[in-house]
Amino acid sequence: MSDQTRAAIESYEPAFISEFNYATAGGSFVPTREQYEAAIAMERAGIDVMQATALQGAYLAQAKVSHDIIHVINEYRRSLPTI
Repeated sequence: MSDQTRAAIESYEPAFISEFNYATAGGSFVPTREQYEAAIAMERAGIDVMQATALQGAYLAQAKVSHDIIHVINEYRRSLPTI
């Protein structure tokens, strides 16, 4: 590859390339007991079982889990009828 071709390739920066880090965008959090209990209910109902079990494991280990998983659990909690 010529130096001119290499320079042209290296200088090309399409508009769709983003510096935003989507993998860490929402952060990570230790789940709450309420989220843990909702995850158990979700697993028993067969809803988003993988996310539910991931959250349960994180709660029991008091480890951080992705905000995306927390969001799935919280959406389920909000969908439940209030007493």
